[in-house]
Amino acid sequence: MKRIYLAFVGFMMSLAFVWAQNCTQPMANFSFQQQKNNINNQPNESQRLMMAKQLLDGNCLASSQVKDICELLSNDFNKLDFAKSAYTRTTDRANFYEVYNAFSYFSTVFILHDYVVEQRGGGGNTNPVNPVNPVNPTTSVTFPNLNYPSHMGYNGARKCDFPLADNAFMPLATDVRNQANDTDRMNKLDQYTNSYCMTTAQIMRFATLLTEDSNRLNFLKKAYARVFDLTNYNQAGQVLQFVQSQNNFMTFLNSNSSVSTPTCVVTTADMTDMKNRVQKEAFDNTKVNTAKTIARVKKCYTCAQVKDIVSWFVYSDSKMNIAQFMWDFTTDRENFYIVADSFTFSSDKDKLMKFIESKK
Repeated sequence: MKRIYLAFVGFMMSLAFVWAQNCTQPMANFSFQQQKNNINNQPNESQRLMMAKQLLDGNCLASSQVKDICELLSNDFNKLDFAKSAYTRTTDRANFYEVYNAFSYFSTVFILHDYVVEQRGGGGNTNPVNPVNPVNPTTSVTFPNLNYPSHMGYNGARKCDFPLADNAFMPLATDVRNQANDTDRMNKLDQYTNSYCMTTAQIMRFATLLTEDSNRLNFLKKAYARVFDLTNYNQAGQVLQFVQSQNNFMTFLNSNSSVSTPTCVVTTADMTDMKNRVQKEAFDNTKVNTAKTIARVKKCYTCAQVKDIVSWFVYSDSKMNIAQFMWDFTTDRENFYIVADSFTFSSDKDKLMKFIESKK
């Protein structure tokens, strides 16, 4: 009897596993909208998340439906929790990048993208599940051999403050490349230009996915408002095939050269809000992660502000972790030595000084 019982349990588990691995039909829209309304009507965030995850029991979702549910949650980490749970219950995983648009912070998008790549086989070696058009989002797009400028260490004029990371850029480029024609690709690029800050190199790579020179020129002009390394942007003209287009682009740049770029400032109110959010967290490692998430968005702290941020933490390891992290987001690095005043022990101060010296 025991053997029969164990065999039955094993059979049912195998059925459940096979069923879970073959999500091919998303939930009907009418039923989905009912469940979506039920989730949205929950009295608080934790109950919305709980009901959202319950929706995955016995149901498969399309990527667009996963995105819709994420948008009902206000906290990025709750969105991340649900999106990870939903990935294996998604019918069109090749389109899962659509879910990225539901997030407020790029840093959370990167965490989700790394998770997706890992689920697909680690490092992108396995194609996502898409029987019609299997695509590897990290390696499938190739670009012409141009002189793409680097933005590493860039500290000049800019139109936005935090550029799209390369591992988040590639799925978007794959999406653009897979569109049927230039008109559809331009529509996608318009969407991404409105959503993301981009480097000159990324804009150039996007432009090469367009066939018509006139479309490339129009895209370069539109993307000008969202370029991170503004002084490198004159190099973007390399993607244009005709002299007339190149001259048109340079005329456009010259006519906009006097346009002022936004100044990045972290205000006292910003610092207060950041401190409150950090101190609401119960654990030190969560506090550090919260501080890092916010820092990535603002990206222009003074050394005096960094010193204050470091002082919010109690443990030496946490202080050192956030202090070294903030180096890349500091505007007056020549004064970074003052951050050492936030440390109690001379050994920690020496360690930070060695870190600063290594950056010179």
